[in-house]
Amino acid sequence: MVTPKSKAANVSPLAIMNRMVGVENQVLEKLVLISLAFGISWTVASNVDTTNIPIYCMLFAGFLSNTLGFRMSLYRIAGTLAKSELASANFKKMSRVQLNNAEWAPIIMLLQLAIHILSGGTPTKTGTAYCVFANVGTIWYMIGTLVFYGDVKEDNAGEGDRLPPFRFAGAVSRYSAVYLMVYECVTLIA
Repeated sequence: MVTPKSKAANVSPLAIMNRMVGVENQVLEKLVLISLAFGISWTVASNVDTTNIPIYCMLFAGFLSNTLGFRMSLYRIAGTLAKSELASANFKKMSRVQLNNAEWAPIIMLLQLAIHILSGGTPTKTGTAYCVFANVGTIWYMIGTLVFYGDVKEDNAGEGDRLPPFRFAGAVSRYSAVYLMVYECVTLIA
């Protein structure tokens, strides 16, 4: 269980930063997971022909989106879901993963395609690493939600709760990857 933050916590920017990096917030685990995600991405980009990696990453993100959407459709195929089914942990965690992925996948896929097109089909190693980094972050988020579901109260990280390491690392990895892919696109245009 993730340690809750104090209800009377100071909300100044310094206090918020202190809570984020405090020992009780599993900062080491989160940093290791983010570093591992980028390390995997850089290793792939350094040891593989990078020509089509952004396209493969885009196809993977699309395949994952369709798979998650299809899985959610299976809940509805049997008919209208009862309130007990909507309240089940299995439905909630699949719904959370699918909705979060549906939100981020289009942005990530568009940037991966842009990197491929703007680079003329020969993306840089950094651009390729950023594309893989986004997908690894997505996988981390899925693991954090599907496997470690319930680590925060009612799986809703609100007041008094912190995201567990895999979900935090997955979210931060994807946010970082989006910024890095935008930066790569800007450098390819300039």
